[in-house]
Amino acid sequence: SPFREKAVNQRRFVCWAKDNRFLVSEVEGQAGGEGTSDFKADADCQLAVTALEVAERARPEAVILVTADGDFAPLAHALRRRGIHVAVASRAQMTATKLNHAANAFIDLEEEISSWPLLEETPCDLVLAGAGK
Repeated sequence: SPFREKAVNQRRFVCWAKDNRFLVSEVEGQAGGEGTSDFKADADCQLAVTALEVAERARPEAVILVTADGDFAPLAHALRRRGIHVAVASRAQMTATKLNHAANAFIDLEEEISSWPLLEETPCDLVLAGAGK
């Protein structure tokens, strides 16, 4: 099914991010409408709050937001106002213009994504919401 395929791709992406030492914060979601491959998690606000809390505690010099969603542009602006360098990592053709403009830098993941092995070949432990490496 289209939903299953999208879920597999998302799991592959999470495995890649964890293997590359990203702090991964996952939120449970559900399938969108019948006959669609949409996935709804309504997690933007929750993830933005988590990111700001981590930024306040850890005081990083830089943060990489791995998303194409323009709804995270305000988060990028908030982090930059705190003096944090913000990079967005995603596929260029999928990334919202307002998110690109809100960040200091952009990292195109197209080449990286195309080299991923199949999910079954990618050992990866599951991450609970808010947990990471």
